[in-house]
Formats: sequence, C-alpha cells, structure tokens
Amino acid sequence: MNRFHSLAPVILCLGLLAACGGEAPSPGDDESSSGPPATSSGDVPTGGGGTKMAPGSVATIHLFSLYRMQGQAEGIPCLAGGIQPLAAAAETKRLALEAGEASYLIAVGDMLLPTGIGDVHPARNLSSRTRASVVLEAMAVAGVDLYVPGQADLAHDPDWLLNKCAKLNIPVLMTNVSVVGHDETLLTKVIENNGFRLGCLGITRAHTIREADRDLVNAKKARVTANVTSKRLESNDMADFVIVFSNVAQSPSLAMTKLPSVHAVLGTLGPDEGAEKGAMLRDGALYMMVEPMGREIGHTTIRIVDGDLVNVVNMSPVHELPRKVEAHQQELESYVERFGTDDLVTLAQLVTPDNPDYFLRKAMQINENREYVAELLDHTGSAFDHRPAAAVEIPDDSPVLAKLATLPDRFVRAYEEVDFGPLRTPDPEMEIPHPDSCLDCHQAQYDFWKTTDHAGAYETLKGIGMDYDVLCLGCHTSGFDTKGGYRDPREEAPFGPVGCFDCHGTTFPHFGMPGAVVDTLFTSSEADYMECYSCHTKERSPNFDRDTQTERVRCPPMGGDEPALVKAWHVALGTIERREESGNLLERDAHRKVRALVGLGRIEEAIVEVGAIMETNRRDVRLAIELARRLDEVGRSDVAIDTIRTFVRSNPGHPLANEEYVRLLLEASDPSLRDPQAALRELRFILPPKDSSEGEDTDGENVSFRVLRVDALMATGQQQAGAQELMELGARHAQDTRVLRRLKRYFGGVPEAFKR
Repeated sequence: MNRFHSLAPVILCLGLLAACGGEAPSPGDDESSSGPPATSSGDVPTGGGGTKMAPGSVATIHLFSLYRMQGQAEGIPCLAGGIQPLAAAAETKRLALEAGEASYLIAVGDMLLPTGIGDVHPARNLSSRTRASVVLEAMAVAGVDLYVPGQADLAHDPDWLLNKCAKLNIPVLMTNVSVVGHDETLLTKVIENNGFRLGCLGITRAHTIREADRDLVNAKKARVTANVTSKRLESNDMADFVIVFSNVAQSPSLAMTKLPSVHAVLGTLGPDEGAEKGAMLRDGALYMMVEPMGREIGHTTIRIVDGDLVNVVNMSPVHELPRKVEAHQQELESYVERFGTDDLVTLAQLVTPDNPDYFLRKAMQINENREYVAELLDHTGSAFDHRPAAAVEIPDDSPVLAKLATLPDRFVRAYEEVDFGPLRTPDPEMEIPHPDSCLDCHQAQYDFWKTTDHAGAYETLKGIGMDYDVLCLGCHTSGFDTKGGYRDPREEAPFGPVGCFDCHGTTFPHFGMPGAVVDTLFTSSEADYMECYSCHTKERSPNFDRDTQTERVRCPPMGGDEPALVKAWHVALGTIERREESGNLLERDAHRKVRALVGLGRIEEAIVEVGAIMETNRRDVRLAIELARRLDEVGRSDVAIDTIRTFVRSNPGHPLANEEYVRLLLEASDPSLRDPQAALRELRFILPPKDSSEGEDTDGENVSFRVLRVDALMATGQQQAGAQELMELGARHAQDTRVLRRLKRYFGGVPEAFKR
C-alpha cells in the first residue's frame, strides 16, 4: 500500500504585519512561492490497488464525530441557547441519510463523565451512574454507530458500561483494550460503500481503572496494537484505507501517523489549540482534529471516484481559507479605521515603515486568495475532507432531547431507590464557612453578595431539577468535592451557594488567626488569583469577560475604621508579637506583622519592619512584591519602589522582580513618582531588540514585559509605536487577559480581526 509524503502547498496571506504571520521578508528575499499554487494530486496517503469498486462508480462515506463530550450531551442546562451536541450530531446524520448519503456517527473518548472522575463516594457515584445511563440511552437514540470509550467511562465500571452498551445495541470499538467476558466488543470495523472499504480502529486509555476491576481489563500499548492491527487489515486485503479513532494524548496520537498502514488518525487538538483545525499531513498520514466537549461535530468525507485510490486530494484546507481571507480583510479594515485612510501606499508607510512593499504584497494577496478558494471548490475527483460540520436546527420533537430531558426525574428516582443512611450532622465550626456565618463582621459585604448571581446559583440549579447532578454542583455550590467540603448531593449545599469561601479561600473560624485575617485573597491587587475560569469556561460562559464580571461581584472593601476589622488586626498583631517574644515565629509572621501594622495605620512602624525583612530577604521574590504593594497601596510609593529596587539589584535577572519594578515606575499610587522614561530604559535591558534573532515572544514568556512597554510608550507620547506594539501582541496573544486589557484601554475594544 503506497503512501505519499508530500502535501500540495496552500499558500495564504498570513497577515499584513510581520507579527501577524511571521517575520516580514527583507527586500530581495525569494518570493517565488507566494500566490495561489496549482492543485496537485497525491495530497493524502494513497490506498492499495485492491479496491473492489466497479469502473465509473463513486463511493462516498461521511463520518460525523463527537470527541470527549464529558457527559454534557445536552449542553449546559443553565445556558440558554447553548450547544446541544448529541442532538445536533443526530440531526446532522439524519439529514445526510435523508439525502441518500452513507453516514455514520462516531463517539470517541469520555462521552459519559468528565475525565478524572473517580470512585470517591457512593452517593456521588450514584449521580454519575445516573447521568451516564441516560447519556448512553440518548446515544442509542441518536444512532451512534461506533463508540470508543474514554478512560473515565471505563474507570467508572467497565462491566456495567459494556453490558449497558450491549443492551442498547451500541457497537463498542476497542482495538487495544479488552474486558473479560465481553467478546462482543469490536477490535476493528470495516465500513463499505460501493466496493470501497474503510477499516476503523479504536485506541483508548485504561490507566484509571478501579482496583476491583483491574483483573478484568487488559490494555495493550496503543501504537504497537495499531501497527499490528492495521498491517493485518492490509495484508489480508480487508480494507483500502485505515483510520484510527484515538482517545490517547496528542503526542502518541500523532505518533500513529508514522505507521505504514495507517492513513488517517482522528484525535484531539491537545494543549496547542493554535494548531490548524481540519486535517494536516503528518509523516504520510492525515491527522484530523475535533474540538472536545461538544464544541463542534467533526465531519469527515471520503470520496473515491472510479476506484482511484492514488490521486486523492486533501480538501480540508479549503474550508479554512474563506475564514482566513475574511479575517485578513477585517485586519486591513482595522488599519483603515485606525489611521483614517484607505490608500494602501499610505497605510504601508504607516504600518510597516521599514518594509512597505511587504504590506502591499500581502494586501494584494487577499483578492488572489479569494479567487484561489473558488478554483479549489470546483475540484472533482477522489478526495478526503475533514472540517467542522455545518450548524443544523434541532427540531423541537428531537427524540435525543426528549431522552435527555428525563435526567431530573431519573436523579430523583435513583436517590429514592437507594438507601445511603442518614445524612451527616453539620459541624458548627465547619472548615468551609457558610456566607451566613460571615454576617456579624461583614454586614456590608454580605448585603452586596446577596444581590449577585452567585448568591442564587444553587436555587437556579434546583429550578431546573439538576441539584443532584455532580456535573453542576461544583459550580453552583460552595465546597462540593473539595477538601473539607461535601460529596453527597442530598446534603443540599450545606456550605451555601457560590460565596465567600470561593473567592477568598478563608476558612472558619478565622477571627484571631493571623494567617487567615492577614493573608485573605481578593484584595484589590490580588484579584488575579481568583479561579473564575474553572467554572466560567468558554462552554459555560461564552461571553464571559473577567475584567467586567469581576467588578460585578467584587464586595465593597471594609473601611479601615470598622470595629470588626480593627479588632481583627489587633488580635492578629498581638498573636504575632507573643510568638515573637517566645521565639516561635512562623514563616510568614514577619510579613503578616507588616500587613497588620498597615491595617492599623501604623505606617512608619511598618516601614521599619519592611527594612528589617529586606536586609535578609535575598531570594523570596513574592514576599518582596507583596511588601512593596502594601506600601504602595497606602501612599508610600517611595518606599515601595526602593524595596523592589533593592531586590532587583540582588537578583538582576529575576523576571517577576523586574516586572514589578517596571510596573511601579508606571503605576505608582503617588503620581509624582511615576517615571515612564525610566521604565522604558529598564525594558531595553530586559527585552531583546525587535530585530534580534532570538525573537520576542514566540513562547509567550515576554508578554508581561511587552504590555508594560505598550504602557510606557503611550505614557511618553509615542502613541504610534505603542499602537503598533499592541497590534503585534493582539495578533499573537489576543486571548491573553493582559493584552485584552490594553486593547480595551487604548483602542476602546478588541479589533474584529483578533476575535476570530
């Protein structure tokens, strides 16, 4: 079976700026490869000559794939208008079948439960089992043709899982994993259409199987098994193409593209989600990517014309081209708006003054690429195509949605049928405080919290009948499945809805405990420590903007003269001083003493303490930064700058110390001590020159310093240089919170080109 090792190049306009698509070529560079190339054959690995197709026939197979849905088959229940992946996949397949197309629905990876769910608590596991059961039934209704279970699905109870699948007639494909007593699972599956045969392998993981089930499960090495099995399909003339549905990590999935008898691998995007979607040629095989958690439905089309398994073209890049051309058009329009002219020659001088010809060439390529797309879409012949499936409208009477809608009742029935014994008696001094317990000392903060959506999070869950669902409780209650928290859904949020503990991390009782009083989270300078994105993911909160949303839930600060706070500072300081007298100071007590003195307004005493600490602190950068910030917050920016400068001199190459020093020079609370020119001088020593061969931020390590350079350039009146720096950052790091803040601050919002 021959395999081609080259992919016809698809040359794109990768950006108008050097930073938007690689370094701009210097004048005189060879550009013979620019512009739309002619399409060539051999774009995908070719099959053998043993196809059974009749001359003049066409074989087309459509594969619709869901990847690692992680239990959210119905989407996010509390998100109106959200994605409903399983129902959408079922409707997509139904429409294709209705059109007379040979279509198959493939489920790969953890479909029933989130990766990492383990055997932790019987009542918690009942909730997981109930959801898994309903999702499996919905998969059967959806018409899933092949299911490659993930490790969480298998870890829950492999025997139960496979029995349930057999009862529901869901074919399970596991090439490298076998379970004792389950000979019905498939090692391979051959799909045939008009004489063309597609061999399917399912590779998964089984590393988290429960101790009780380990004798039942036999897992073989993924790559070795895929190699042996694909060769057997080839040598026995059982398949013309072999595709691997992989539920292992991206690196071993990519390694399977090197196997001589494998033609395509469907896997994850992995940690590098900047990789091109669609299909890319790797080592002679196609690697196809599908976003997990139901964010998209993969659509793979294999079309073989007249038995031609040699001249097969990869059509996947075609679907990315229109989006990219449109993004580059938006980028061009943003420059027009920014500089107030649509004259390309003038824009070239403003945007890339060192090489205006480069900008002009890239601008001209936008139209050339549009024409190229039109030519490719007219292609006919044998082809392999992979892309996200087009959105479909799900009918109101969808049987999949009807099955998933039974979840609330199934949860109630499940807990009625099982006796777990009495609920535990609440501890009056529980480790995690209920917000009501904070009321005595924090009346204003409690009253404000009651007005936020967080305070009603659990009631929202109860309102839709999902208050027994372990997939929901972690983000709608406080303390679920955490240390010191609870795991039994029947307890009905004993620590309350999303509240004080979730942002501050303060345990109860903390009054009189210096560490808890002094080191609480979420002061004005520490909001970045909040774990907002653990719940507000792009699936659950697609329009979530932390900068805006944080202000909506930020409690009002306690006034420095509030009796409860003053008393707490005095108690904390007294405790620390007693430890000091007895020689039993704890590691952070010196820092806590500074915080307590500042809280009590004894600033000069705090400064003396800071000086004593910094005389011996030569390595703890976080301590130096915290001390400097405390002093800056109370108006002593002079001492704050001296404190961090002293540490920088002892550790000249420390990135965090240098970053804080530059930040203070730009943002000191005392405006008279801000020195943006000095900040620029410091940055020249820290950042490599822009034309350095080292590159500036290929790995993102210098983003912190580059956004500070934007601030310094803007503060010194160098708006054009600052804007260009920010545009370059936006092109590469548009999702970085630090970059987003600057785009909003200086441009009034995020340019359209960076939202794509």
